[in-house]
Amino acid sequence: MIYLDNASTTKPHKELINLYKKGLDEWFVNSDSLYPLGVQLSLMIEKSRKIISELFYVQPQDLIFTSSGSEANNLAIKGLAFANRKNGNHLITSAIEHPSVLSSMKQLRDMFNFELTIIEVDNNGQLDLESLSQSLRKDTILVSFMAINNEVGTIFPIEEIVRVVKAKSKALIHVDMVQLLGKHPLDLTGIDAASFSAHKINGFKGTGLLYCKHHLNILPLISGGQQEFGIRAGTANSINNVLLAKTVMIALKQQPMALEKVTKLNQYLRSELKKIDDIVINSPENGSPYIVSFSHLKLGSEIVMNALSQKEIYVSSRSTCSSKLNTVSHVLSAMSKNDEVLNGVIRVSMSHDTTKKELEILIAEIKEVNKHVISK
Repeated sequence: MIYLDNASTTKPHKELINLYKKGLDEWFVNSDSLYPLGVQLSLMIEKSRKIISELFYVQPQDLIFTSSGSEANNLAIKGLAFANRKNGNHLITSAIEHPSVLSSMKQLRDMFNFELTIIEVDNNGQLDLESLSQSLRKDTILVSFMAINNEVGTIFPIEEIVRVVKAKSKALIHVDMVQLLGKHPLDLTGIDAASFSAHKINGFKGTGLLYCKHHLNILPLISGGQQEFGIRAGTANSINNVLLAKTVMIALKQQPMALEKVTKLNQYLRSELKKIDDIVINSPENGSPYIVSFSHLKLGSEIVMNALSQKEIYVSSRSTCSSKLNTVSHVLSAMSKNDEVLNGVIRVSMSHDTTKKELEILIAEIKEVNKHVISK
């Protein structure tokens, strides 16, 4: 099997799997229980929170465990918007955000009468900072942008965004950092809230994390419990929360070497794709090397993906959160791509485990698809 869909999810580290199995036997109690086993598990969760806070250079009380990156995005956007509405009614995001961000923003607009500005992007998926600057208003209370786009790998200039937003407004800044953590250097300077996901960094599904400065007003979306400082009720996913610290530690430790390796793989993949007829690359040259989106101009995504799957080569066509919807990519549409490009999209997303040999096999199979399908 050749797995090239790491932007969707990653394979858990073996070390974490072994610890998880141990946890099923020893850490099964409710961490809010008052007997010794419950208290011990609660302390382990708080130790995990403290370790992550030190790695992120934030306070432990700034970190809220969630079930996913999508929940973290929803909590940040809706929770901050509702809690700070007394300061204004205007929100800003971009046209190529993850569905959990765009849907949250549009729900606030359509169902709760917030005003929303969606900033357009250019054909590389890059944000227009001048448009952002002009869109900021006195009543803008929240802006939300992703650090790295999950479909094409465009890297937003977060430092510049922070500078523009802080210079022209009092708006809070939320950043979706799901595709950044463990791949690119992490910097939370000037950011009020940020979302993360464990299963994107070789951790377990069902675990997310929201960084939100503890002095900010945020409205809980799930009420009825004391967990997570009263911000996110519900029995803690204790094992996963405990293991998240180890997950983050491993990801940050390997990040520099992994980025160097994947950058070289990206360069190789791009150079080989450019040699194949009817292939165009959608990902910008200066994007994250972990993601390469390209399109086959004569074959639909399904034909190429099925051919690759038969050889146990697994890629995707776009965000897995939208994979079952019968629509074209909203990201590539916002980048003004034509129908030929939109219908033939393939996304290759690599990890530190990806090898050049795997990419060589991928390229060979794509050439075979051209040879046998197009020639007919």
